[in-house]
Amino acid sequence: MAGPASGRRLRVPGWLIEVARAARGPVPWAQMGFTALAVGAPLAAGLTAGQLGPGVLVAMGGLGGALADQIGPYPMRMRRIAATGVLGGAAGLLLGTAIHHHGWLAVGVLVVLAGLSAVLSSISATWSTIGLNLLVYAALGTGPLGAVQPWWLPPLWLVAGVCWSLVLMVPGWILRPRAVEQHRVAAVYRALAADLHALGTEGFDATRRDVAAALDVAYEELVSQRAAVRGQDRRLTRLVALLNQARLAEEASAALAYAGEQPPPEAALQADALAEAVQDGRAVPEIDRPAAADPAVLTLCGALNGAADVVSGRGGVLSGAAGGAWSTWEGRRLLAALAEKVRGGFTSTFVIRLMLCIGVAAVFSEVLPLQRSYWVVLAVAVIMKPDFGSVFARALQYGAGTVLGAAAGALILAAGPPELVLLASVVLFAALLPYGMSRNYALFAVFFTALIVLLIDALTHSGWPLAHARLIDALLGCGIALGIGYAPWPSSWHVGLRRDYAAGLDTAARYLDRALGQGARDISVSARTQARRQVAALHTAFQRSLAGPRRVRQGVTAWWPALVALEQLLDAIAATAVTAVGQPPPATAVSEVSAALRQIAASVRSGKPPDQRLPSPPSIARVTDAVRSVQHSLAETPPL
Repeated sequence: MAGPASGRRLRVPGWLIEVARAARGPVPWAQMGFTALAVGAPLAAGLTAGQLGPGVLVAMGGLGGALADQIGPYPMRMRRIAATGVLGGAAGLLLGTAIHHHGWLAVGVLVVLAGLSAVLSSISATWSTIGLNLLVYAALGTGPLGAVQPWWLPPLWLVAGVCWSLVLMVPGWILRPRAVEQHRVAAVYRALAADLHALGTEGFDATRRDVAAALDVAYEELVSQRAAVRGQDRRLTRLVALLNQARLAEEASAALAYAGEQPPPEAALQADALAEAVQDGRAVPEIDRPAAADPAVLTLCGALNGAADVVSGRGGVLSGAAGGAWSTWEGRRLLAALAEKVRGGFTSTFVIRLMLCIGVAAVFSEVLPLQRSYWVVLAVAVIMKPDFGSVFARALQYGAGTVLGAAAGALILAAGPPELVLLASVVLFAALLPYGMSRNYALFAVFFTALIVLLIDALTHSGWPLAHARLIDALLGCGIALGIGYAPWPSSWHVGLRRDYAAGLDTAARYLDRALGQGARDISVSARTQARRQVAALHTAFQRSLAGPRRVRQGVTAWWPALVALEQLLDAIAATAVTAVGQPPPATAVSEVSAALRQIAASVRSGKPPDQRLPSPPSIARVTDAVRSVQHSLAETPPL
């Protein structure tokens, strides 16, 4: 007879579920093909010419270029790849070659490079990638790549691979020079259509966040493209005008949801039609506005009809549309802000943690009998990267992925396959890299480990023991990152949700002032965009923290109601702004509530309970009720 214990279910820990969770999304076929060609073609050329060594180095340059590629206009993408390849890859390889077999000098140089890499990561996404490549290729230079002679040849072949990845981008740039930004704007309207379909259902919260995320990506795309274009560009102006109309429609949708009302049935169909029209240029007719409708319905129909006019080229809707969309670049202010980031970066906790971990990894590489010791530094550099997410989750994912990837590489090498089979394996793993990156870091580590094992073996002919050495070094790097760079630091165990939440409240107060203050509605991009980005950042930090240890996960989970309340506050402001068109509330009422929001933010920063007293002007009752919900949620939230 079965005992009580036999009926118990094996419960998987929540943190393990989050670590193993795979993201959803379309398969990145184009990026997969690009990476396969960037890596496979140079290797195939090297095999054909009987120059496998140069072929491997060029393939590594192509791999670096493919991994550095991100969304954006083609000129910016190509500049990012070139900068990463030259300032990161080639420069790092030169430095690594210079310190190759120099013992403790190599340890000191790697520690300094770790500090420089961490500071560069604070500047921008491009400099962050450059900083990582600088450290990674310097570590590679202390290994077999640094032994290739003459010393200048490996960096030269690496740059050749980067150039090859740039050449691969030219056909797409010529054939579809503006495809990316059109796709982003069309994605906004598709997300808006899904949002309108879901209004009034349980899935509305998710679709609303999808619209906000799509708008943020599209605005960033167009602003980046505009920065690369001289003079006026009517096509870009037209796309920005479409985004402005989509933002108005999204605010109207929030107002309808807040009031418990439904949009006209044709509104979602109109949004779908606009998404198609953005890409194929067809004209879209207007929809009828319901008579005596709610102000939110009128605003929604007006925004969709305005978008239809823009996409169809009716009525000269683009005249003056570009004014104020982008501010003039101020070089002095940018340089001053950059210098401030660099100065502050050298004293940040992350810089100290990374330098300490790299130092320990480099010392272990010198004193332990490790065959491929440079991989210890590589593992630490990748795991400790600040903008890749939770160090705890990434160390576990990297470790698990390395085990599987090393096993796959060892099996292939142990079988002693012919060169064509080896080439096919390299192309397959290279093609799977973008897919793994889009799904889960552990999956990316599987494909990346197997690929690097095969490429390094093609250069050194070490056989399957190479995979074993890779496994030991990578797991040692994971242990250093967790034991020295994560566990001893209080900041690792206390997620900065309190600070970020307070910043979100301040941003909501600014949004309230701009949307309803001073007797007029300001629909500029910056206020609402910044508020939504704050909430999106909080959601990201929350989700990453769920993959942390139990102590971190429990503390963060308690903040979930407060995060939802903040999101509802932004919806209430948007709904009030939509329904208050033509009848703005008194400026004193708006200023009183925004001042109360700032006071709550100050209480959150100090860790004190927020003041429960709150002005209740009837003209903005929705916003006041939402602020009160924030107060109640915070009162039930334990300190972090």
